[in-house]
Amino acid sequence: MNQFDEEDGIRRLEHGLDRWGSELGRWPEAERITAERLLISSQPARRIHEAARRVDGALFDLMREDTLSVRRFAPRAAIVQRPSFRRIATWGSVGLAASLVAGFVMGSVVPPPDEEIGPVYIAVQDVDAGDGGLL
Repeated sequence: MNQFDEEDGIRRLEHGLDRWGSELGRWPEAERITAERLLISSQPARRIHEAARRVDGALFDLMREDTLSVRRFAPRAAIVQRPSFRRIATWGSVGLAASLVAGFVMGSVVPPPDEEIGPVYIAVQDVDAGDGGLL
């Protein structure tokens, strides 16, 4: 095999490895026969094919480990607690009770405003009206 044929064959081999993987049995027949002939005659092609086989094996191992970890954690992950009406009603009742208690405590602790000042003074609290006087 001359230099150009080998380089072209290696390019086609690399393309086939990327497309169909390192298992030559999965390749189309014409491409497989050409790749097998190249692997018999070319040492660089054999090294490329061996590297592709190692990569495929490593990827397969990673996918298998990932599948095993999914199986291991799937039963726990599959149990997703959905909010139930009872739970929502319970927490809603707790929130309502807390706001009522907070309102009662604030009404008991905070002194009532003076009748002369009025409720507007509490809301506005010393806003300057621009003429030096208070609202």
